[in-house]
Amino acid sequence: HQQFWVFNTHLDHVGEVAREKSAQLIMAKIKEVNTQNLPVVFTGDFNATPDTAWLSDLKKEMNDSKDITEEKPFGPNETFNGFQYNEIPKTRIDYIFTSKEIKVKKYAVLAETQNLRFPSDHFPVYAEIQLK
Repeated sequence: HQQFWVFNTHLDHVGEVAREKSAQLIMAKIKEVNTQNLPVVFTGDFNATPDTAWLSDLKKEMNDSKDITEEKPFGPNETFNGFQYNEIPKTRIDYIFTSKEIKVKKYAVLAETQNLRFPSDHFPVYAEIQLK
């Protein structure tokens, strides 16, 4: 069997500084507890779009699974729908980050509905990964 770490977060939806500092704190905690340098998966609602500066800094340390998937990404680019079935989602704020040694075979945003309703205000984000 192979060991790895999984971290999940839901960052503040209002404060930009709170999001940035929280992400920095989590990354520091990951380094602190991952003394064996095991593979890491870091997921969550980051409440930040891909062009956010501090998210770009995070991408220097970890891969955005969407960016490195071997198969073409499936589903919409956006992950936040706000329960607005009749509007086109406009925001990607949910991510699956992986440490550099992890391969991503598939990545998808699952935009399924039932009775013209979304089950959540966010679409599920899926990644099939391979540990080395």
